[in-house]
Amino acid sequence: MAEDSALNTIGELEQMRYKVADMFDNPPVGRGTTNGRRLTIYDVFGSNPSDKEHYVFCDVEFVYNIQDPSLNNEICYWNRLPRNEEEANQLFAMANEGDAMAMLTLGQWFGTANDFKTAFAWFLKAGEEKSAPEAYVRMGECLLEGVGVDKDPSLAVRGFEVAIELAGNSTALFNLGRCYVKGVGVEKDVEKGIAFLERAARQGNSMARCQLGYLYRDGEGVEKDLEKAREWFEKSALGYNVGAYTDLITLLLDNDDGERIIYWTQRYMELGEPRAFYTLGRLYWDGIGLEQNKDKGMKLLKNAADWDDPCAAWYLSQILYETDREASSVYLNKALSMRYPGAELDYGKMIWDEDRDKATEYILDAASQGLKDAIKFAHEHGLLPKE
Repeated sequence: MAEDSALNTIGELEQMRYKVADMFDNPPVGRGTTNGRRLTIYDVFGSNPSDKEHYVFCDVEFVYNIQDPSLNNEICYWNRLPRNEEEANQLFAMANEGDAMAMLTLGQWFGTANDFKTAFAWFLKAGEEKSAPEAYVRMGECLLEGVGVDKDPSLAVRGFEVAIELAGNSTALFNLGRCYVKGVGVEKDVEKGIAFLERAARQGNSMARCQLGYLYRDGEGVEKDLEKAREWFEKSALGYNVGAYTDLITLLLDNDDGERIIYWTQRYMELGEPRAFYTLGRLYWDGIGLEQNKDKGMKLLKNAADWDDPCAAWYLSQILYETDREASSVYLNKALSMRYPGAELDYGKMIWDEDRDKATEYILDAASQGLKDAIKFAHEHGLLPKE
């Protein structure tokens, strides 16, 4: 394992990332688009950015998950997969000439084709060039899960450490933080894990911010603090993290914070996010923080379901069950097709007496996704060993 001093040193690249992330969190007046975060490299580094500044800006821009096809982000290699044979041949030629980014692209390309062994081989080759910290992140992720290579959490940790030593990579910091929090590949050390997660979060990494939200929400290794959890979920939601938005809304609903719910929901609706239409639909349907309007709520819920939001499909299956059994079944099947755990538990219970094997399959899948009610049902009915 690398010396702590090496991992705790915040280098020039990481300091530059902090600067960029801060601007994305707090964009100057008039610089934002609908998502309020659209900045250019010139806003941050002036009219003549260096290659290093360009690299850092693109890297931070990626972790904010900005969905804008006009962006030419050289770090987002998985958004530049070859579209035809000519581009594929050009990519192979670049990789064979030693272009590390081309090697990374090939690794991602083979990964999307489920050829994980070849994908790992390209990540390994890119890492040998010493100019692509992302390669060590990808190798670490593969080793952590045993994808395309034998599972080796300790070696995965080393890969993350190298990526941090080379460039303070935020995804590596996020992964290493989780390893320490869970005790995977290293001795469990929640305090150290949180320190790495906070470093990644300061770079704008929405996954790290969301993970910190979970830790404070659940009191995992830290004192439970719902206010801190809310703050981290909000920071993560800045990076277009739909999971963080969903957890944030759940937390706000529990605390009856209608003003913040409306703010974040409108923000995500502007981005065209189906989950936000589902959220507003539920608010109108149930009359939470808004004057109840079931017609408007139903329309928003159906829009979200038509745009393949599994939460909306599942919720519609519930509220239509008594009045329109056929429509309820259609929406339930739609939610099931997307493996929504709530729908799987409902369906499993529905067919429990008719087809125990099939019901068990659905309930266990819901439990595997962490649905507490499914886990409780599975324990109570002997599908999982009692705790």
